[in-house]
Amino acid sequence: MQQHSGRATRSEDLSSSRSSNHYNNISNRPITMTAFCTLFADVSNGEVPVVISDVLVTSSGLPRRAARYEKTYIPTIGGVYPHISADSAISGLIQKLSLLPGGHCLAVAGDLSPILEFHAKLVGCSHDFEEISVVCEEFSSRISFVLLVKDSEDDRLITMASESCRRLRNDKYGLALVGGSGESTLRRLMLEQKDAPIQGTESLSDVSKAFFLVSEALDLDSRDPSQTIKKSFGGYYEISTYDGSQFCKIDCVAYHFLRLGKLGDEDCWVLHKSFYHEYVSDDLIVRRIVWAHDEGGGTVWQDCYAIGDFHRYANMERAKVHIDETVPTTKWEVLCFEVGASKFRAVSAGRNLISLRKSEGHWFHDIDSALMGQYAKAMAPLFLAQPEGQ
Repeated sequence: MQQHSGRATRSEDLSSSRSSNHYNNISNRPITMTAFCTLFADVSNGEVPVVISDVLVTSSGLPRRAARYEKTYIPTIGGVYPHISADSAISGLIQKLSLLPGGHCLAVAGDLSPILEFHAKLVGCSHDFEEISVVCEEFSSRISFVLLVKDSEDDRLITMASESCRRLRNDKYGLALVGGSGESTLRRLMLEQKDAPIQGTESLSDVSKAFFLVSEALDLDSRDPSQTIKKSFGGYYEISTYDGSQFCKIDCVAYHFLRLGKLGDEDCWVLHKSFYHEYVSDDLIVRRIVWAHDEGGGTVWQDCYAIGDFHRYANMERAKVHIDETVPTTKWEVLCFEVGASKFRAVSAGRNLISLRKSEGHWFHDIDSALMGQYAKAMAPLFLAQPEGQ
């Protein structure tokens, strides 16, 4: 088992919520949790960690004549059918990032049965560092995990990782621990992001890197699902970081993707898809919106789903009411502007470029034209330098 430690440091205060309800059984099918989880920070040098995990759960070892899964088809996942190979299929979604009692953070991948056992044991001993270490040793060869432990007595963070986790180092991302499926895809995304321009305040830089990696992974889910869904990870992604006293999940995030196009005879930035997520009574609520480009300004569709955790299923009835009646709040806005092969990304925790509104049962979006002008000015040097024909 890999282990690293460092002094606890303080970053921005982020909101989250957790549940202590106990959940005994998720499914009787053979289920695998094939996630990617990363740690952006060298905690031994006092850096603030950022952890990312996907939400995909797959069933493997299915008989060749097994019933198809159309009834559990989740169109938000790349717009593809749930079969990812001849003998495996998407089984569902679950929050794989766990905030444990004692202020710790866990990200896991592997077979569901030992993961549930591992999680339950960690919850039971979360205030005893020695017991936590023993449990991690017990499961290190059975599943893939990264556990960030808050050692309050010595005021430090300790990273415990299974031997299966790979250590990567990148000039922009620093030290990263990767576990689960999609390692080659994640490494490629990190390399592609290292030279990409980032617009944002210095105080956002730690989480900006995580936001942009997730933004690229979300885009890849629909653009080339063979790189994510077919490798049994993707769908959506949670991010957790450390606020100086405990780990918190980053809440109320919007990811927007815009392309340079035409409306009528005018060149303009066109919003073509958005993702929103928020935590409602411990359920992760995700919306994927693909926007229409007609004069009505409505949506092509809005896919929404609620995701539970290791303790319990999501409350679907409550989620439906919330999604239908509530305009999502955006605390963190992540933007991706595309011109040919070039991209410009921005992150903001204040004024938002895109706002949602609902009128007569239909959803619409508005763009802050003044702020768009500021972004256009910032992007100009990048896109003017783009080779002709790109």
